[in-house]
Amino acid sequence: SAPSIVKVETVNDSTVRLTGLRPGTATITCHSRFVPKLTQTCTVTVYYVAPSNLKIVSQSYDQVNLSWTNSTSSPVTGYQIFRKEAGQSEKKIATLSGTAKTYTDKSLLTGTTYTYRIRAYTKYSASDIIYSAFTDSKSAVPSMAVSTCKVTANNNMYHTVTWNKIAGAKGYYVYRRVPGGKWARIKNITSASVTSYIDKKIKALTRYEYAVRAYRVVSGNTIKNAYKVSNAVIASAEKQSVKALSSVSNGVKVTWTPQKSASGYRVYRKIPKGKWKRLKEISGGSVSSYVDTTAKKNTTYYYAVRAFIDEPYGTRLLSLYTVKKGMRK
Repeated sequence: SAPSIVKVETVNDSTVRLTGLRPGTATITCHSRFVPKLTQTCTVTVYYVAPSNLKIVSQSYDQVNLSWTNSTSSPVTGYQIFRKEAGQSEKKIATLSGTAKTYTDKSLLTGTTYTYRIRAYTKYSASDIIYSAFTDSKSAVPSMAVSTCKVTANNNMYHTVTWNKIAGAKGYYVYRRVPGGKWARIKNITSASVTSYIDKKIKALTRYEYAVRAYRVVSGNTIKNAYKVSNAVIASAEKQSVKALSSVSNGVKVTWTPQKSASGYRVYRKIPKGKWKRLKEISGGSVSSYVDTTAKKNTTYYYAVRAFIDEPYGTRLLSLYTVKKGMRK
């Protein structure tokens, strides 16, 4: 059975001490010791303290997680959870028994704000259930996980963008920008299972960043997730051609049109039906010639030059190349 609501103790002729024992309302009647028919009554209401530290966080695209602690020493039987959506009335969505201090609300709409509050209850009998005060209201929005992506530059002047698969996504938007510039959406991936894209519409020796955003359509509205910007990459150099080969007094002079933003060049040589040999690696994009002093007179050689770029993430990319034939006279 339920205990008394308050404990009454006489302090002196004009003072009594009341101690709350459980939530509820009690009427206290005081009788005069000197005038038997003289009485005074008052009403006392006792409340349990509300649960505390209510936290609401997005768990996934269609779930939020609630957690709390109980700040009262009352014999809590369980908790009631109430939820409200914009433009709708508050509803009780769950009654929990026991000492559970967490609850996951499922089957929610991505991008919708949900507001929650909870209260504890103590059940003394089927007809005697006492409730605590409510917690303050807290809100959360079920959201898709954050997209992260990685980019790798390739020798053939294209970039491979990869990203993490996002639960609940209908597809992905791929964005690109020059660092500090504006984002441009370059691709709409309409399959949720695709997690990579090859970008071929890039400019040589240009630095780029990428971002990928998952999207989901809810009630006719497109909801996008949060994202992190990729690592920066630099597009490989254009195909490098040998402009001219000329016989000079000390060898063969190889000349090319420089790509000034390149990190440098590699010069190669071979004899007919032979293997390529790297003659020289040259630093600096403005360099435009090299003299091969090891070339023998009256010998036919093939030459090639490859521009290279050193990527921010440590990889060196080499350009494609064309071949030119010549000899030292």
